[in-house]
Amino acid sequence: MCLATVYSCGKQRVRVSQSVRLLVLAMIITLATAIAIIGQHSFLSAFKSFLLFLLTFFTPWSAINLVDYYFFNHQAIDMEALNDPNGKYRAWNVTGLGVYLVGVAVQTPFIDSGFYSGPFVKMLGGIDISWLIGLALPAGLYYVLRKAQSAAVAGAAISR
Repeated sequence: MCLATVYSCGKQRVRVSQSVRLLVLAMIITLATAIAIIGQHSFLSAFKSFLLFLLTFFTPWSAINLVDYYFFNHQAIDMEALNDPNGKYRAWNVTGLGVYLVGVAVQTPFIDSGFYSGPFVKMLGGIDISWLIGLALPAGLYYVLRKAQSAAVAGAAISR
């Protein structure tokens, strides 16, 4: 459902019909049920590993959102501009997306979950520090890049 929402809210304003959304939902439910039935004997262990693996994707996203919210938007979000592709949020935050991808990639070698164990985990004695890297690196990188971006925009506005 999330992918359908992301697809439908881009610049094209593509509408996803209710029947397509229901079909996607039915496919997800079927897939989830099949996985649960197949893995019922070791479900809790697999589910725990899956949740820990999700940290790979949520940690950099959280770091970027927190830095953007507290250092740049100063806790003031313009709700109308969120839905305006020509508004101040510009539909996509290219800097944020780039830093997010870098954050996921950089923390990947440090992940230790049931699904995947990175090459640096063994050197660290089996300790998973991916969440620390996925929090610190994207937060710092986004802050530096966004600060430079803000300075460039301010400089361009002054020179006009």
